[in-house]
Amino acid sequence: MPLSRKWETWLDEVHFVLNHRQTPLGWAIFPVCILALSLSYGAHATTISFTDQATFLTQSQTPLFEGFESHVVGGATNSVSAAGFTMSSGSIQIRNTSLLGSFATEGQQFARWDSTNNGNLVFVFEDPITAFGVTMTDPADNISATLSLTTSAGDSFPSFLANLPSGQAHFFGIINEDAAFDTVTIISNFPDGIGFDEVYFVVVPEPTTCVLVLAALCLAMSRRRCF
Repeated sequence: MPLSRKWETWLDEVHFVLNHRQTPLGWAIFPVCILALSLSYGAHATTISFTDQATFLTQSQTPLFEGFESHVVGGATNSVSAAGFTMSSGSIQIRNTSLLGSFATEGQQFARWDSTNNGNLVFVFEDPITAFGVTMTDPADNISATLSLTTSAGDSFPSFLANLPSGQAHFFGIINEDAAFDTVTIISNFPDGIGFDEVYFVVVPEPTTCVLVLAALCLAMSRRRCF
């Protein structure tokens, strides 16, 4: 499971404590450190999917947002970089006018993906995330067309959109607090032009202040006993 750099550093410190738990003091603080880790990282339910944006936003705990409003409008490219992630495929363009059923759902601009048979649109995030949502316009508007979604955590949603009327907006989002992921892939089985707007994502939270303090105390006590 991907972890942020602060989490990795903290786990290194806890690992030091565990290596010295054979001392009486080490055995005393060992359960405390494990409790701190479990309380902060926690266990959650399996992946939940959403087709209603409002419900997703309520349950995703203040996600980050990208609406492509600050991007330069232009011709097709194979990669678009945004704050916190990059989206890449064979042909993506930033537009400020609608085109063949695709349009902006917030503001004036949106990203349009021209997919091919079994084409992939890949979102790669700078930090691990637990939630992802996006609004798509004019997707899967053919009797044979489907869109599927996968994540680097192993989530799979085959044909989450299929055989839809032209020119409509559809939201799809997922939350998986049990296994963070840093890549989302949308797969099209049919040549299509699809608009993407209002991208939401939730970065894995850093350890809370009280948990960091507790871990630091564990570390300090263990080192004082060992040296």
